[in-house]
Amino acid sequence: MDQIHCVRSTVGRVLTLRLHGDLDFDAVDDVERELTHVLATASDTSPPLRTIVLDLHDLRFLSIAGGRAIQRFIALIADHGLEARVMFPTRHVVSRVLALCGVADSRARTAPSAKLTSSARRQILDVADTESARELLSSAYGRLRLEARGSGRGMRLSTTSVGPVRVDQVDLRMAFHAETGPLGTYAFGQLKSGRIRRRSQRSDREHRPGDVFLTAQPDEQFVSDIDCAAVDLAVISKDVFGQVTQADEPLEFTGYDPVSAAAASRWKRTFAFVMGSILADPQATGPSFVAAQAARLLAATALETFPNTAFTEPTTIDRHDAHPRTIARAIGFIESNADRDIAVTDIAREAAVTTRAMQLAFRRHLDTTPADYLRRVRLHRAHDDLIAADPLATTVSAIAARWGYLNASHFARQYQLVFNETPSQTLAR
Repeated sequence: MDQIHCVRSTVGRVLTLRLHGDLDFDAVDDVERELTHVLATASDTSPPLRTIVLDLHDLRFLSIAGGRAIQRFIALIADHGLEARVMFPTRHVVSRVLALCGVADSRARTAPSAKLTSSARRQILDVADTESARELLSSAYGRLRLEARGSGRGMRLSTTSVGPVRVDQVDLRMAFHAETGPLGTYAFGQLKSGRIRRRSQRSDREHRPGDVFLTAQPDEQFVSDIDCAAVDLAVISKDVFGQVTQADEPLEFTGYDPVSAAAASRWKRTFAFVMGSILADPQATGPSFVAAQAARLLAATALETFPNTAFTEPTTIDRHDAHPRTIARAIGFIESNADRDIAVTDIAREAAVTTRAMQLAFRRHLDTTPADYLRRVRLHRAHDDLIAADPLATTVSAIAARWGYLNASHFARQYQLVFNETPSQTLAR
């Protein structure tokens, strides 16, 4: 490995792995292979190992991908019945990245599970100087060179991870010029205040408050001039889009701006919905489909908002398949699996049609979408549970969470619109 290497030392039943260098995106696969090999051979030592210490004090840089690899390794250590300890420098980019990835205890026996789709995880970080802001931006969006301008300094980042999707609220209290490498993922933004200008080989765009935009293509280097901006970002990995489309060819977004003003407004409403309801309480527990549906909802809305190669007009076959029998098969599948993590692609696969045909069938015959129909079914299931429940033994919040509503206020509003009474009134009866 050119940029990073691992030094091993064993004392008694404790193995220490000390990483040196820069654990950036390009080095992750090599490091993960070496760490996994170390763990695979741990049982061959004599006496057998009891503890593996991961010492990160000599890391100069740690990417988000590297932090997640460390998180997975710690969980793997625990799966092997060993104790895991992580040591890292405080007040450094490494500690900030580990906090973003859920590795916050330097002596944790285990790390939070690498499977993040069952809940949301939020971190809020605030820095007051330019160098710390550069480190924080690098840890979140890839390494960059930053040149501050003016007297303002510092930034605040609130980031919530939902499986392969990350929702960021960034408040940049400074003006600066930045050169950024490829993100490797898609970042969709909404500028709330300030001004942003981004330039790459493919585009030159300036954004003002209220604008919705795609930051850059995953393989694109770009430069930014940012003036004290507050921006909301949805960072979505390329793999997520495969869960909401059945396109045979790789997805490509062909433009950086929304296809229409209505599409931009839809993106803003969806982002606000996800932040205000599904992610309102990141510590809440609920069924596994809750965070997954938030991730897919943002991805599906991005596909509707920005021009791309995934969705085209329905073909003649799609229009032929959008008949009542398709609806009947889809509804049967939804009714039988409403308590599971199912996506529109799952529904279309069960009905033996394309996603386009499924969407068209629901719009043509029910004037709704498959996702909206699924949400309606879950709301009715919650209604049934409230009627059957003992008000002394359960709560509205518990039943709402069972069916994917982690925000009690949002659940109550939706419930009252449909049933003309509050959930509490139904439960009390």
